[in-house]
Amino acid sequence: MKKTIILLALLASPVAAESGYLVSIYDGDTMTIQTGSENVIVRLYGVDAPELSQPSGESARALLASLVGSRCTFQPQGRSYGRVVAKVRCDGFDLALTLVTEGLAWVSQRYTSDPTLIRAEKTARQARKGLWRASNPIPPSRWRMK
Repeated sequence: MKKTIILLALLASPVAAESGYLVSIYDGDTMTIQTGSENVIVRLYGVDAPELSQPSGESARALLASLVGSRCTFQPQGRSYGRVVAKVRCDGFDLALTLVTEGLAWVSQRYTSDPTLIRAEKTARQARKGLWRASNPIPPSRWRMK
């Protein structure tokens, strides 16, 4: 019983934030952060940016690329396809929130119910920013099925 309680406490504990420098960008939601001598491939938590071949895909990537060299902190939320899925802040900016606010990513409501992200997406849609300029933008999950 005591081991079970300890295990549950460990599982409920938040994972410590890590820090490093943004060294490269793959696309609008995946990057490499160098932590000391280790390079960590990080996928942004809670959002899905357009694929590079989609409208606004290059814009999402360019926004992240403008931050290469920046000091970042990231809070791992899990792993997916060999990448760390994390909340990331660079130079004081929440990257997921920045992308959504600029209309360069969808909120992945399957993975997050963060009201700040959801509100930001709604505002970007209403303002027809970024990918929301299109009458019916195709989410990346559907685009990849083509």
